[in-house]
Amino acid sequence: MSLYELSLKVLNDLETGSESYSDSDSDSDLKADFKTLTLKLYGKLDPSIRNKIQKRGVSILQNVYTGFDTEYKNIGPLHNSLISVQLAVNTKTILKLPKYSKYELSTLDTLNNKVYKLNNLTSVPAKSFNYFKIESSINKSIDDIRLLKYKKNDLSIEVLAEGLKRLNIPRAEKEGIYIFSFPRTPIQPFIYYNTEGKGYKILDIIRQSNLIGEPHLKRTFEKLIDLLKGISKNIDLTELKVENTEYQLERPSLKTGTKTREVSPEVCPEVNLDSKTVDSKQKTVDSKPKDFEVLSPLESTGYPQKMEVKKLTRSYMSSFTEDKVSVSKTRNNYLIAHLTNADLSMMKDFEEIKENLDIVNKCFVTLGKPVVLENTNIIIRDTMLLAPAGKRSLEAIGSLYGPMFNKISLSKDQIENMDLLLKNDKTLFDNYALKDAVIPLIHSNYMEDFSFNLKELGIPITLSSLGTKYVKDNWEKTNYKGYQISPEYLLGDASKTQTPKGLFWTGQTGLKLSLYISNFKGGRNESFMYGAENETIWFDYDLTSAYTTAMAALGNPVYSKGRILSEEELKNFEFEEILYSYIIINTSFKFPAETKYPSIPCYLDETTTIYPLEGEGILTGAEYNLAESQGCTFNIKEIYYIPFEKYKDSKNKDIIFNHPFKRIIKEIQSKRVEYPKGSINNLLYKEIGNSMYGSVVRGMSDKRKFDIKTGKTIRMGGNEISNPIIAS
Repeated sequence: MSLYELSLKVLNDLETGSESYSDSDSDSDLKADFKTLTLKLYGKLDPSIRNKIQKRGVSILQNVYTGFDTEYKNIGPLHNSLISVQLAVNTKTILKLPKYSKYELSTLDTLNNKVYKLNNLTSVPAKSFNYFKIESSINKSIDDIRLLKYKKNDLSIEVLAEGLKRLNIPRAEKEGIYIFSFPRTPIQPFIYYNTEGKGYKILDIIRQSNLIGEPHLKRTFEKLIDLLKGISKNIDLTELKVENTEYQLERPSLKTGTKTREVSPEVCPEVNLDSKTVDSKQKTVDSKPKDFEVLSPLESTGYPQKMEVKKLTRSYMSSFTEDKVSVSKTRNNYLIAHLTNADLSMMKDFEEIKENLDIVNKCFVTLGKPVVLENTNIIIRDTMLLAPAGKRSLEAIGSLYGPMFNKISLSKDQIENMDLLLKNDKTLFDNYALKDAVIPLIHSNYMEDFSFNLKELGIPITLSSLGTKYVKDNWEKTNYKGYQISPEYLLGDASKTQTPKGLFWTGQTGLKLSLYISNFKGGRNESFMYGAENETIWFDYDLTSAYTTAMAALGNPVYSKGRILSEEELKNFEFEEILYSYIIINTSFKFPAETKYPSIPCYLDETTTIYPLEGEGILTGAEYNLAESQGCTFNIKEIYYIPFEKYKDSKNKDIIFNHPFKRIIKEIQSKRVEYPKGSINNLLYKEIGNSMYGSVVRGMSDKRKFDIKTGKTIRMGGNEISNPIIAS
């Protein structure tokens, strides 16, 4: 690092004609040698450091959102006949600016560009290592290097970021990046009728939605560049003045008949459903269903068969900034449906594309890299995976956004004969079909905005993933580093942790992890009798918010103080000291013969759990306390103890210092009651709370999912908040 910095200084002196060197030196081989040396030294730097000294510019994401649905008729047990494909399209532009942040010792996975931070409590065994001193030294060098290489570029970026912030443009700040979100454009419906029986392709959907979205994206891009120019012309960071009269993206109203009401941004932002509808020749017509025309296949309508769309373009801003700043523009198209396995399979080219898709809970989505079609990144989402509990149907999702988005009801006979409905009542057919494309678009738009508030880009894949993001965002706000030992070997990902490398990084905790995994039994459901019974009154007792309440009491595990306990030490522990720690006990046990409900679960076989009067089992501290209160006796084989993080108060009493979930659960519950019961926000916060425990236990079992790319089932791994110790 120091050699690289020194070589840059020498090279800078040679290029600027410093007094330290003669004129002949600047044109000699010395300059060429230092250029070569600088490149070699740069290549030897750790990737995590190189990531901090790169020249970064402006990134613009241009997103097209395509809600789609198909209407078809069943013609046998294995075949359907396509009747129509309907689309609902809008666009949104997102601006990303680099944000300078201090370097923390870390490793960088160059394959996925993921940074794993190290800290002196976990990953590096040498406790005497002076992290602060090393990080301060590296940050000083990074500052000097950026000053030498990118002073004007960094100033230009800083001016743009400050101007956008002062204009109060919605933004999220993540480490190393500012994200600015601009309004969505109105929704544009489109419908294709398969009257000639030629079918339709996923490729056709992308071409059509790109054609609809392109004029909006082009106009927004031009306005955005004008806005950035306006900011840069006022380069005065102390008193920045920016005229924003030329940049106004419309926030349309939602029109319903002759009345117009403003749409609440919390309910349905930037929507104008009834504005215009596209016909087969890309002209605009009135949106009344009677004015719809039968659309021919895309290639025969006068549309260009291939629009020139570039997935990634790069230009430069130099006329109005301190330095030439790169501007990269990326095109994404989100393809959204409800039950993608039904609608995508109706497309003619599904067999060609399906191997690029992933399956989550029987729905087709894209995980990781998007599919590239027509030079556009195609990202597929399914609103079934984003539907709150009790609101899984498309009709239920639409009802969350008001009467305007209520799904139109049809009789069973009409649904089974959609071809006849199109022929006999085209107005009703059009209204029904287009609404089924609009609802997934509306819901996915809302979910993207909700996720943006958690500093995440894009439409989430599932609601449970949203819960994980919510937890991580709250931990970041409180500067809590989480309860993993190693960022690369997650405790919940048993397939990686229980390996030589994984056990090296997780140490004694990793060796005892199998005890905590063995304890996990999942929920307890019992059926004492079944069948029809009308004479007895039955009562069902439910513990309100049981999982979240228990999680709120959990503490931060101090792995460095984990140790094996003797049976005598355990007996000397107070009740609360056992309850508020992560104790795991391998023991045989025996309850008194008169015990009606023994409380220790044991596996009878791989799928059946019983509660015997005596046997062998693995218990947590809470289970030990309960069984002991029932008079149970133990013959203990092994005890492992991990304390909660605590501090001593003025009376020398132990006080739990850090509850990973307490603040989050309290916040979720308070936010949930702010919204009416059954509203979209009320349901989302409920789902976030419920999904937390599911994320904590993820990766422990051998749960598998089908991988369409390989045709095999693969094991599901853990994530950053998965932890068998916490789960048990």
